Formats: sequence, C-alpha cells, structure tokens
Amino acid sequence: MAVLSMTKVKPTSSIGENATRNILSAWKGKHVADACIAATQIGLIHSGGLLAYNRAKDILMAGFEVRLMTTFIGRP
Repeated sequence: MAVLSMTKVKPTSSIGENATRNILSAWKGKHVADACIAATQIGLIHSGGLLAYNRAKDILMAGFEVRLMTTFIGRP
C-alpha cells in the first residue's frame, strides 16, 4: 500500500512575480510620479511576457490601494 506524503510544496515564483515584488518594495513615496513609475515598470514586465495582464493589473491596483492612491485611478 502506498503512503502519500503530507509535506507542503512551496510554489515557485515566476521571474515576473519576483521582479514585480522588487518594484513594489522600491516604491516608497505616495506621490503620483512614484505611482506612474511603478505602473510603467510593471507594464514593461507584462509587455515582455513575464506577467499576465490580469495579474499585473491586480498587483498594481493592490499597490495603489496600499498607498492610498485611489483618488488618482478614478475610484471614490
């Protein structure tokens, strides 16, 4: 009889996810220019095919919400 292992497997992160984490950790300010730079860099990662559009958008929106940038993206 076979025994199944119950060890947790840590999911591997893609290159795009790691690059996006680096961008978000470098995003320090709350100024709109900082948001534009981060959005451009994440967009470049998406354009390079390293990150799916929906994932890039979700990450960027979460970054905006964390930094209270909602007034700049059209949300109340």
